[in-house]
Amino acid sequence: MKKQVLLLGNHRQTVTVVRSLNRFGFKVIVARSRGKEYPELSRSVDDHWICPTIDSPYFLAELENFLKDCVPESTYIFPIGELCLKLIATNAERLSKKATLVMPDPSVVSLCLDKASTYIFAEKLGVPLPPSRNFQSKEDWESFAQKCGYPVIIKRKNSFHPVLEKKAFTCVDAPEFAAFLNALKQSGE
Repeated sequence: MKKQVLLLGNHRQTVTVVRSLNRFGFKVIVARSRGKEYPELSRSVDDHWICPTIDSPYFLAELENFLKDCVPESTYIFPIGELCLKLIATNAERLSKKATLVMPDPSVVSLCLDKASTYIFAEKLGVPLPPSRNFQSKEDWESFAQKCGYPVIIKRKNSFHPVLEKKAFTCVDAPEFAAFLNALKQSGE
């Protein structure tokens, strides 16, 4: 039986993964939850699986339903992108009985997706890090920026929750930082 890979995640890099897996003889199945998505249009895709969105409460049940007709030894799940990776890692124990998961160990995924834990781990290894901390107030942020200097890079604790629709902001000076704080206040975040 031909080995098959279910790719989860519609990202630019998905097309590269599709082509590579097809070249190596895998049956490539792309998950999609909306209309036709770019990776699915590749001639290297053998099939698609129409499913709920990854953040749907029904996604996991539908994935398990898809897998029930598959042979675990010749079926692979390849999550692409942070949301897919986090969901599969969180449910790895139950899904690994139904397919081979193409990803790092779930504990590694968990560590990498949690910035605070990653910083603590890097510190233990002696990896140099820029000064960082969690902030509770605007005054706290301003004090830290004055103490450390610019540029100031602002990110959430995890990248699943953007700041003003971006993963990170870089403020090169005090006026730009003040404008950022003002925009943040106006947005209600």
